[in-house]
Amino acid sequence: MSPAPNPRTCTTTVDRRSHCRFPIHARADYLLQGRRGEVVTSDISGSGLLVQSTEILPVGERIELRMDWPTPLNGRYPLQLVVDGEVLAITTRGTVIGVTQYEYRAAKTRSARQG
Repeated sequence: MSPAPNPRTCTTTVDRRSHCRFPIHARADYLLQGRRGEVVTSDISGSGLLVQSTEILPVGERIELRMDWPTPLNGRYPLQLVVDGEVLAITTRGTVIGVTQYEYRAAKTRSARQG
């Protein structure tokens, strides 16, 4: 996913994954089966996310995630990452979300979201 945090923080080991994973811990809102909830991301790549949730997310279901991107565009413009995906698995480490499509959008300012 791009723009991305510093590539030097990419967690690479001898691994079958083709995308670099970034240890981004951030709150994300989701929409799943018409209901809304919240998760916390553990790591993110271009093909998937690992999230923690207090709810059990049903495997095989489509999900939309929205999170504030930690790095503003050009250091000035806040971004929101919107991910369309599928719940792939539940593991001891968290819930795995496969990314179908993603895009960055201009984020509303915090005061506008609170009001």
